[in-house]
Amino acid sequence: MIGIKMKTSLILVFLFFAAGNTYAQEISERICQSYINTYCLRCHTAERICDSIGVKTPFDWKETIKIMGEYGNLDKGILDKVHACVSSEEAQGFNLCDGKVSSLGAAPMAMTVSTMTVAEEPPQKDEKVFRAIQPQEALRMLAARDDIIFLDVRTPEERSYGAIPGSKLVSIYALMKGEVSLPKDKAIMLVCAVGGRSYVAGQFLSRQGYREVYNLSGGIRAWYKAGLPIAHDDVTAAGR
Repeated sequence: MIGIKMKTSLILVFLFFAAGNTYAQEISERICQSYINTYCLRCHTAERICDSIGVKTPFDWKETIKIMGEYGNLDKGILDKVHACVSSEEAQGFNLCDGKVSSLGAAPMAMTVSTMTVAEEPPQKDEKVFRAIQPQEALRMLAARDDIIFLDVRTPEERSYGAIPGSKLVSIYALMKGEVSLPKDKAIMLVCAVGGRSYVAGQFLSRQGYREVYNLSGGIRAWYKAGLPIAHDDVTAAGR
């Protein structure tokens, strides 16, 4: 009887490790590309992701993934797999970037950052836009157009450390509850700390029928790193 129990235990241990190996095998290059395209490119450019793979520590990646979960409404299973794809030594050996943005695969059009300059003119009447833009592109758009409503969805405390000139602080909660009135014939540009909350707000507005919505990729952190102007102003938010 003892021998049978021991054999059963050994079999269970074997199955446990086999299951672990199966999960490891699931972290393939193809699957990682799929996860990065689907989730990471929502808020960040491929260049930014590629610059971080193999550089950021697993702990730093964990913090990034935590933010993704909070603002992207993703379950733990997906977050764990995304974390494995971008932080593990095995994943670092994948040819995900190879010096080319295209190696990440084709991201959904609404999330893709074009290598061309963003148009400084409004889109055609029947065209709907929801996309990420880089700080320099945002600066050019703000300078060229006077029909853009620029919203900062951070907290008043965050904004007290600095804001992008021309942006207006607004409560993301009030915005998504429909308590903030915005004209649908105007372009909406959104910014937060790193691009996560503003992406969620932009996605919501796009679904509500706003035809021209832009998310500042990398948030105010990317704006600051680009050496662009930062101002300090009244931090009272609309809708709070």
